[in-house]
Amino acid sequence: MKQGPRTKGRRLANIRAFVAGMERRPGRRGQPVRVDVLFDDAADYLEHPWIARLREFALFLESVDRKLKSTILPVKIGILDDGVTVHLDMFKDKIASGQSFAAPQARGATGATGAWYSAGEYGTQMADLIHRICLPCRLYVARLDESPRQPNVARQIPVRSAAKAIRWAVDMGVDIICMVWTVEAAEHHSDAKDLEDALASAADANVVMFCSANDGNIPAEKCYPRGEKIIRIGAATDSGDPCPWVQDYHFLLPGDNIPFKSTPQTHATGSASHGSGSALATALASGLGGILLYCERLVGQEEESFKSGDRMFEAFHRMSRLNQSKFTQADIAISKRLHDELLQLPTRKATSRDLPNETPLSKMPCGSDALDVLRHIINELKAIIPNTPSPAVRIQAAQSALLTLCWTGHLSVRSLPPFSRLRSLYHVFLVTRSYSVFWENNYEGLNR
Repeated sequence: MKQGPRTKGRRLANIRAFVAGMERRPGRRGQPVRVDVLFDDAADYLEHPWIARLREFALFLESVDRKLKSTILPVKIGILDDGVTVHLDMFKDKIASGQSFAAPQARGATGATGAWYSAGEYGTQMADLIHRICLPCRLYVARLDESPRQPNVARQIPVRSAAKAIRWAVDMGVDIICMVWTVEAAEHHSDAKDLEDALASAADANVVMFCSANDGNIPAEKCYPRGEKIIRIGAATDSGDPCPWVQDYHFLLPGDNIPFKSTPQTHATGSASHGSGSALATALASGLGGILLYCERLVGQEEESFKSGDRMFEAFHRMSRLNQSKFTQADIAISKRLHDELLQLPTRKATSRDLPNETPLSKMPCGSDALDVLRHIINELKAIIPNTPSPAVRIQAAQSALLTLCWTGHLSVRSLPPFSRLRSLYHVFLVTRSYSVFWENNYEGLNR
């Protein structure tokens, strides 16, 4: 059936019709089906579900107490690419420093030079993706040099330029380096040795390094960056399978048909563009690593374990065990799980007793009990404790069950007068709550 030209109104009508049809169907156990539609009116695009869930998590963290937030250091992420166009609103107060390692004659998309103008918009897109899921970050932008472009030939990054940028990022004290490019160099060439030394200095400084998988035809022995401390990220389709061009990767993240709304080419019109590639997946991995490191600081971990490349690798591995394709399901392992566990808490500090199940994570307050649950999830990803429900959820479930037993007479308080019975129940509540606090404070040590 011919429907006429594609318009925003027609697409919205089709989406609403689809949602209505799905919600009319009975779900599991007869429960109604709930369909979430992620639509951005301003950009006229549908956000990727994986990104949208982690964005909800990032917004949830923004609701933490201001005094506590002021004591947490922001995560420093170095973007080593073709610069970032900084005049966009989304980068306000996010860019900490920048340095250009490009040739003086190199110019950006606006005709300007320096780190603050992106030559091909690659760096701007990377900064966009990192910022979507890691709001508490500060970006350090290094603009790399590029060899003259030839028709039908991928861009070429001079190896020495990359080595200088890595050393600069280390000097800036970054926590994470995002390298969304691959370069070809002979293994024993002096340039390759220079790059290897720069990467080694970053590893010695406990900088977590993410780089893109080889999407081209560069032989593995000539493909850089590489090394034991570098986490290679490949692009995945919506189904979690590797994109056809991806090879030699550790983990997969979304990298196929990712929407953008704020590049300079589309910012004026408000229309959306889309991109694909392991570079986009690597930027998302850098943002995910940044939010993990921030959570570690937020929940009061004295040792920043995620600044170790090995521990960060283990965290990604744990989030990828839910499937067979190495696809990192952080949206389920972190965002969805935290949302579900907060809804289970019967306490008054984390959520309201009357909070409906459809309340998004971004609308929930990040209180003390919520931070307890988050601490448990972070400890799981650090391989400190086994994969179990958080102690707060287990203790409070047992607390509710014990109070029920007391009230119904299965324990000895039923023979007491009503006032004494209530007082006894209150004492039971205090005892179990004290035990809950003790368990939370000592659980990490008991499971080492």
